[in-house]
Amino acid sequence: MNNIVSAHTKSIDFLLENAGPVIRYRLRRDILQDLTPGEGESLLEQIYRLHPFVLLQSYVKPDGYIGSGMHSWDNWRGQVLHETPLQDGESAARLLSYYCIPKRHPVVAGFVAAMRDEEILRKEFSYIPPEIPRFEKRFVGLNNGNCLQALLYTMQAMLGYGDDFEDLVDFQQICLKGFARVAQARSLEELTKYDAGAKRKYNYPYIEAEDYFPDAYTLAMLAYTKSWRGGREEAVTQGDGTGSALGKGKGAPAMQGDGTGSAPGKGKGVLAMQGEEPGPAPGETPVSMMARALNHINAVMRPDNEMHVRICGKYVAPCFAMIRPIRAFRSDLIDTVTYRRVLSEIAMLGVGQQADVIRESVANVEEALDGDGVLRMDFSAPHNKRYSPRRIEYPSPYGDVRLEADYGQKNAFLCDLTFWALEFLWLAET
Repeated sequence: MNNIVSAHTKSIDFLLENAGPVIRYRLRRDILQDLTPGEGESLLEQIYRLHPFVLLQSYVKPDGYIGSGMHSWDNWRGQVLHETPLQDGESAARLLSYYCIPKRHPVVAGFVAAMRDEEILRKEFSYIPPEIPRFEKRFVGLNNGNCLQALLYTMQAMLGYGDDFEDLVDFQQICLKGFARVAQARSLEELTKYDAGAKRKYNYPYIEAEDYFPDAYTLAMLAYTKSWRGGREEAVTQGDGTGSALGKGKGAPAMQGDGTGSAPGKGKGVLAMQGEEPGPAPGETPVSMMARALNHINAVMRPDNEMHVRICGKYVAPCFAMIRPIRAFRSDLIDTVTYRRVLSEIAMLGVGQQADVIRESVANVEEALDGDGVLRMDFSAPHNKRYSPRRIEYPSPYGDVRLEADYGQKNAFLCDLTFWALEFLWLAET
């Protein structure tokens, strides 16, 4: 039995008594590991009846894609494109992932197949004018996670399909290189360019589209995959053994490149376009390198760092680039809108307490649970009120994870916090 289970029976009892089906399913399947097939199916049936999942199903299109776009416009010239955030492809994928909808469920399998079909994607990303060039240049910025294709890859990984397809396994190596590059730097300035004479409103240091650099999506990609941890010899499998159309060559073709920012051709892989770049030190495992990189980020990055990425001649803000220290958990602080989510994803890497931020967070979570086993956080400070997870209604790139469908239910919010704490401790130990 995992030590976390025996040490936190109060938290477990609180969740089993008060939590909704998503938390009870994840708790029993992953942490307690006592879920029988029949009990699992019963809990999944309850999850399928939750309003967010029912709403998401209404956005599934005949081609399998869900909603419109991905991390895209909610409105376009007066036209409402997303009635709710779940009508955006990224938010839909996040809900399916957080709710642990099985990868062979038709909604999940169809969505992943659509994300691997170039013709479906071309059609889906032509619904408003700005999406057309975004799709055509969807690989520009891949090395730092700041492009549409990085989102498509990461959402597939979050849905359980990050290790079965060559292009996604290659992207894992790109993500790893971003962290390795930062691990060698003495400061952000060493990794960026700066034009002192530029007349831009926000004249920040910048990286180029082809530069390797870690961000929220490259972190999530590594968190939800395994191939990068043990080398490429175990990386790619041919399909999923079920006759599904998701295996390579079965309706999920690699997207062929033309040298204009689209994917490299099959057989070459994404990395064939790159030269020798930073990686783990001799004798160092990829997981240990990630721990070293995360420790180094906290050692050399400043809290006031700012950065842009130059993509197709434009300077854009990166998606939560790792340019500032990663704050350890405190029950009286909400550092960013994705505060707990990032800590969970770091723990999912398997770095354990090699990563200083995980070691410190574990101690603070243990202290916060000491007593009745329920995690409570202080939302009284103005900064904490602004970033409070109580405000989360739907999953999004800009929020922590919410698993309870109805915060109007007694203890629902405390269940979300307490399950996060318990799962985080379990991830840090495993």
